[in-house]
Amino acid sequence: MKINNIKKLSHNKKLIASIIAVVILLIVAIFVYAFYGGGSNKSTQNPASSDSTNQTQSTDTPAATSSSAPSQTDANSAASNSVKTTTNTSSPTPTPSSPTNNTVSIGISSTQQTATTYKVNTIIYAVESDGTCTLTLTKSGSTTITQTAGVQSLPSSSTCKGFDIPMSQLSQGQWQLSLAFSNTTDNGIVTQTIEVK
Repeated sequence: MKINNIKKLSHNKKLIASIIAVVILLIVAIFVYAFYGGGSNKSTQNPASSDSTNQTQSTDTPAATSSSAPSQTDANSAASNSVKTTTNTSSPTPTPSSPTNNTVSIGISSTQQTATTYKVNTIIYAVESDGTCTLTLTKSGSTTITQTAGVQSLPSSSTCKGFDIPMSQLSQGQWQLSLAFSNTTDNGIVTQTIEVK
């Protein structure tokens, strides 16, 4: 029994000693890696940071020098720019003004159907001495009819000089009538449905 106990104790001591040795080796390896590996990283990073610092300083110095002392080329370009500005302000190019059209009210004052013609009379609610009136008649399935007429001025208004549409061009039913007036300054338009019998 004593011999067995002694063997077990010696075996346990050897096992503990082996574990302690492995732990010590691991600690030494970590220490060596941390010391040499960390030192090499620091030594490789320091030159790079010092180089970037030197580069920043070296690039800043010429910029400061160039900004504090403008070159002859900069002076020439500034002088040419001032000459261009003076030239542009002394002789501006005139911009032509485009005419603006005013909208005027127009209307159909009367329509009259005879055996041969369909008459359309109009009114323009402004005194107009010139311009063109355009009458357009449309109906589904029929040919579009278009006529133009001049303008006649009245004391307080104007009128188109009249439209006489031949009945041979019109078929029975509803037609869409559109009347437009325009000249260089004014324009207007009105639409209305008429009945041809």
